[in-house]
Amino acid sequence: MKILYKWKKLALCILLASTTIITACDDNKNTKTATSENDTQKQVRDKEQHQIVKYNAYIDVANAEFITDGFSGDFEKQMQFINDNIENKKPLKNYFAVNDNNIQGKKKGLENALKMEGNLAELDVAAEQYLQALNVLEPLNQELSMYGSTKEYLSDGGKLFMEKEPALFEQLKKVLLAENEFKEQIQILDEKNIKQTFDSAKKESLSYYKIGVIYYGKLISREIKEAISQADNTGLAKLDENINLMNTLVKGYDKTKTVTGGTCLSSMTLFLASARTISNELKHDRTEYTTVPPDPFPGMASMQRGSPAQQEANTMNDNLSSVIDSFNTDGC
Repeated sequence: MKILYKWKKLALCILLASTTIITACDDNKNTKTATSENDTQKQVRDKEQHQIVKYNAYIDVANAEFITDGFSGDFEKQMQFINDNIENKKPLKNYFAVNDNNIQGKKKGLENALKMEGNLAELDVAAEQYLQALNVLEPLNQELSMYGSTKEYLSDGGKLFMEKEPALFEQLKKVLLAENEFKEQIQILDEKNIKQTFDSAKKESLSYYKIGVIYYGKLISREIKEAISQADNTGLAKLDENINLMNTLVKGYDKTKTVTGGTCLSSMTLFLASARTISNELKHDRTEYTTVPPDPFPGMASMQRGSPAQQEANTMNDNLSSVIDSFNTDGC
């Protein structure tokens, strides 16, 4: 089972904090230059805001889980049908196509995001290609979905399945490739945006600590994902170093924050606790910690969320997402 790691949204209020709009004076001594600068900076700010809102809409698409294991789970199931009933020529006694909720949900999200203002270059291109792949998959899947749900294969001996399943499988493969490229472009833009913002922030200011928490939180999240998938503990020393750097930033935030109460600090500390737990457990017994336990109810819709390491990582990411959502609503 492929575990879906959640992407984190950009914090709108923080990323726009360094963009200052020059307000007009009350008297009539404003020059055309001042007005022009004001208009220009407002245009820049509006452009950035449109880009961030659109980016966050793409994040919603990437994070949306309409089924537990996504298109990768559908791909594995359809591959099994191909192997059993086409390559090995076993009689087709049971069949179902791709989950339509996932197709429709992803399509709707992509369509809405692509209509928004803002130019995100390569990410827009990847989103359009992802949508096109889904549009080709949809009619193929609808036909075979009806075929499977009515068990028509019991009447025609699997004839339609033999004709159409290979095309469905190949198009599903293209959807997965398009989805991976879409997520790759998200990661590239994500890291670029937050790094630039962190580097330009005023040191030891509240904004500096907030941006730093997000920057290192995203970095740690990616490093932990990579660490779990590796066969050894290469990279854990760097991970521990980054966890400690984020810990320092959290302490700085705690000393300079202006909001009392709320869950921000709690979510930050829970994130750090999970990150340290994962690093420690990987060092202690990597094999056991990264192994998916047996499904307690085989043959039924599984609620299994992966290995203990993957489950802890998802909890960790949820806490970081909570922090960023609070930043976006000025709750921290």
